[in-house]
Amino acid sequence: MGVDPSDLLNQGLYEEPESDLIIPTLTEREERKEAREWSAKRDEIAQTMWTDYMARNIRMGKGNKEGTSKQFRWTKQMEHLFLEILVEEAEKGNKSSNTFKAVSINRVAKAISERFQVQYDAKHVENHLRTVKNQWQIICTIRGESGFGWDDNMKMITCDRATYDAAVMAHKKYEPFLNKSIDHYDEMALVVGKDMATGSFTRTFADIDLDDGSQDSVPIDCDNEETKEVRTKYLHLAHPNVKEKMLKKVSLMNKLNLWVNNLAKLLMLWNNLLRIRHHIFTKK
Repeated sequence: MGVDPSDLLNQGLYEEPESDLIIPTLTEREERKEAREWSAKRDEIAQTMWTDYMARNIRMGKGNKEGTSKQFRWTKQMEHLFLEILVEEAEKGNKSSNTFKAVSINRVAKAISERFQVQYDAKHVENHLRTVKNQWQIICTIRGESGFGWDDNMKMITCDRATYDAAVMAHKKYEPFLNKSIDHYDEMALVVGKDMATGSFTRTFADIDLDDGSQDSVPIDCDNEETKEVRTKYLHLAHPNVKEKMLKKVSLMNKLNLWVNNLAKLLMLWNNLLRIRHHIFTKK
């Protein structure tokens, strides 16, 4: 004999109990914070595993220069130390104009080698400095284009979905810097940016030591051919009216940069003359 589902005695057998589980909803800011925390935890685990691996190789005699000089795997912890030291070097006056002195480069190499138990030399520092410089140039290029905003609290380039899709389709390299907090933005500005008075690292020209030319240095240029090519390609995709405004803006920014650079040179020259004058009168 079958069971009648409509029978009141059996009604409770066919009703699913209500769940007491409450799933909290997070705001967009909370989701980003949670994602960053998980990312930091993942990087911490990866760094621990990498350090253990390199330590075993060194003990077994496999960590020679021939095996480690060709490739070098960077972690966020290494990146943080890299920028932290170069910020200190810049604040001490060891970044003059667009260059770092050899003593700064060697300090970074030694610190990373000792802390992370890897064989890291000045060449690695120079190569990574170029990588950071290229990243900074892309960031500056995006910020200078029409359609992008800037959240200074989050250190994030913002844009709507349509602009994001169009930009990423045209330039894949833009993707890591759109609608995401840029790690170490202020540090990058001081280390590879042209302006010495950026963000929270504002310094007076009197604090900047002139390069005596007695030590080797690594050049840091503002624009390279790759960045100019990226800017040119993006202009071709723009609407004619937008393109005209963008070109005017680029021209104005170039003139402003030239004016600022010339002013900086004059102030540095004046500061140097004051030092010479002070030195002469002190001797008298």
